[in-house]
Amino acid sequence: MNKDKGISLVRVMAMLSIVICHFLQRNNNTLAWWFNVGVPIFICISAYLYGKKEIFNFKEFYQKRMLKILVPVYIYNNYYVNSYSIYFKNKY
Repeated sequence: MNKDKGISLVRVMAMLSIVICHFLQRNNNTLAWWFNVGVPIFICISAYLYGKKEIFNFKEFYQKRMLKILVPVYIYNNYYVNSYSIYFKNKY
């Protein structure tokens, strides 16, 4: 699979805009709103790349995607609920 250098360049620019935006927001700089475009750019890149992909088996495609999404969500939620219950069990 050949990588498109233009898409890689846009990814780097989007990543830098996110880092700069977070840095400026941390310092309460109003210029941060001009750099708040990184996430929408990543969403557009993902949509573009998925649109180019040929899908032969929809069920398999969505099963793979759901596993990639639901496993980290489950792990995070499990950690969060356990941490929250331990914190408040000791607090009250």
